[in-house]
Amino acid sequence: MTHALIVGPRGVGKSTLIQRILKELDKPVFGFETKKEEELADARFGSPVYIYDARRPHRQTPENLVGHCGKDGFHTIQGAFDRYARKLWTPVPEGHIVLMDEIGFMESRENGFCRAVLSLLDGSAPVIAAVKDKEFPFLETVRSHPNCRCFYITEENRDDLYEEVLDFMKKQIGKTDLDYFISLFESRASEHAAYPAKKWDRRAEFWHEEYVSRRKGDERIRSAVDYLERRGMLQAQYDVADIGCGPGRFAAAFARRVRSVVGLDISERMVHYGREYLKEEGIQNARLQACDFRTMDIEKEGCQRAFDLVFCSMTPAVCDRESLQKFMAMSRAYCCSITHIYSRNHLRERIMREVFGKEMSERWNGRWFYSLFNVLFLSGYCPETSYDTRHQEVQVQPDEEYVEFLMEHMLPESENTKENAVKILSWMQAHADADGILTETADSCYGRILWDVRGRTQRPDYRTAGEESLT
Repeated sequence: MTHALIVGPRGVGKSTLIQRILKELDKPVFGFETKKEEELADARFGSPVYIYDARRPHRQTPENLVGHCGKDGFHTIQGAFDRYARKLWTPVPEGHIVLMDEIGFMESRENGFCRAVLSLLDGSAPVIAAVKDKEFPFLETVRSHPNCRCFYITEENRDDLYEEVLDFMKKQIGKTDLDYFISLFESRASEHAAYPAKKWDRRAEFWHEEYVSRRKGDERIRSAVDYLERRGMLQAQYDVADIGCGPGRFAAAFARRVRSVVGLDISERMVHYGREYLKEEGIQNARLQACDFRTMDIEKEGCQRAFDLVFCSMTPAVCDRESLQKFMAMSRAYCCSITHIYSRNHLRERIMREVFGKEMSERWNGRWFYSLFNVLFLSGYCPETSYDTRHQEVQVQPDEEYVEFLMEHMLPESENTKENAVKILSWMQAHADADGILTETADSCYGRILWDVRGRTQRPDYRTAGEESLT
């Protein structure tokens, strides 16, 4: 499910547009409306602001008064939005549309309310919301939510926008289970755009140094290879493809066991280091190629149904319906995908807390694993799942390159600044031991999905299928 956010400044017509759309959709509504009641203004506090249940009579009581708007700005009544948030945690009734009108900076200061809003955006009930266009952390989080599409409204486009948003909402309401999980899976596509080839090239240099210094080990690779061998996926007569092969570590391990391996990666530098590694190891039955998998013509390249196993691990190259279909079309037997379920780096958490005064946002939450399993199952396949949990401790020496790598994983792009790099490096140097070394501890879990592309069965839309008789 992808939700609709109507984004714009105050007074441009966000609420009016939403009410027109809800009237046309003619569906029951769950959620809230906030309104500044200017006719109730007084000289001392200004106009009161109330929050109302969606589609209910607007009754002003002390319980739903959330703040005031006066000459000197907005004033929120502490805890008022959080008290209302209890209603938003109740399950959305089947068939309802969620209305949030509007999400602004007053309510964004109330943590409980913010969590409730994000929970609704994480959910499967269709949402239409009015969102202010101000630069405010919570508002930016809402507007960048992977399940949402922003429609920017102006006085000039608001009439034309009506038809566009109405058509969009009709499509969301009509989605099947499979459509929902594809949409959830495709939230990963934004990660692909955030990591162009140049960024992967920079990461290749860092990874190469990590391998040379032995700070980056092959434990995860050995675990995956051991699993695939136990499942009979690495037989001597097999041909294997590794999508998003990086510096060739998986490709090399596969090549020692199968007939041939082809590795594909968007980064020229990754492929360069991978080829060097294959040469050093004396491996001649593996070939690495630099290309963008998402634009690659697999038929032209001779890759259609050319492999017994098509594999990927933690790559954004396979991030939407089209790339997943291409991934499977390369296989004549099996596919395997590995991704994060969760990952915690305790050194990064401490730096974020002590240097920047905030907690690390959860980057990995199992969304892609969960959505891919459901996409495959609902598409008629029988995906097999397994998990690999690990605890790792490595010794790191603070330097500018390592700090750059940390910032990429800890901070949004806008905060990857020289000033913040200096702060992180200074903290690390101050907390290093006598030899200038820090211990980096991490706990992580990886999810593996293995499936056979041959043969599919029909699955119903479980939301609409009637219950079968057990007699």
